[in-house]
Amino acid sequence: MIKRSACLRPYLKLHLPTVSLMKFRQFISSSLFAVALTAAAQPVPLPNVIFRPTFLSPDIAHNAGMAFRVKDPVGGGHYFVTAHTLFGPAADLDIQMSSEDIARVIVAAVGVSCTDPKNVVVARNYVPLPEARRADDKGSEKDIAVFELPNKLNDLSLVLDPSPMVRGERVWLFVKYNGTNRVGLEGAIVAYVTETEIRYVLENQEVDLKSTTGAPVLSKEGKVVGMHLGVFSSQTQRRFGYAAPAAAIRAVWAPLMKKDPTVLK
Repeated sequence: MIKRSACLRPYLKLHLPTVSLMKFRQFISSSLFAVALTAAAQPVPLPNVIFRPTFLSPDIAHNAGMAFRVKDPVGGGHYFVTAHTLFGPAADLDIQMSSEDIARVIVAAVGVSCTDPKNVVVARNYVPLPEARRADDKGSEKDIAVFELPNKLNDLSLVLDPSPMVRGERVWLFVKYNGTNRVGLEGAIVAYVTETEIRYVLENQEVDLKSTTGAPVLSKEGKVVGMHLGVFSSQTQRRFGYAAPAAAIRAVWAPLMKKDPTVLK
């Protein structure tokens, strides 16, 4: 992965005598209700939509990171989405492959479901992305690799939401925790948005996100708003994640589609 209390006691002692027991109970009840609403607002993850990918060539296979299955809400196509980064040194390869290299060398992407290992998908057709590159100072909008998936009846897919994000929105990374059989949602707050990248403060600053490059970033409705690419620490040592925006993912297979209106400059 890329790496870019006790203080309440005086207050309670000072103010509780002026607050009735009934009002204090109402305050506690409303606070607990607010917490419950916040918990209920998080998305409900679908089964068999996130994968551990393996990329096959005639001579070798390599695996790294994560991938997910997504449906284009307009065209209806199903796609296997992962990070371009995973076709290079981040996956212990000697060089970073270009989009042309992937199209020429990789014959299929195989995904083993993170929720049911017996569920396996095979995506054979790579969708070329001109000027594909790893995330850098210019942005993350080209750190994407997409393969076409057959649209089988009853196959579940995440749905892409390419509408622009807004600072302060809450999102969730849908991940499989490295070295375990567990999957989960990791909350984050959007802190920075451009047309080329989304950055978010991780709510759990201690979480281990190793091997989660390529995981979907979800809205509260459970739609894909981005693809997680890595973690970096700020000067204050707060940990942030960064992602390729959903609009950039859609642009891989629909480069001529009109962008949604945005207030971003």
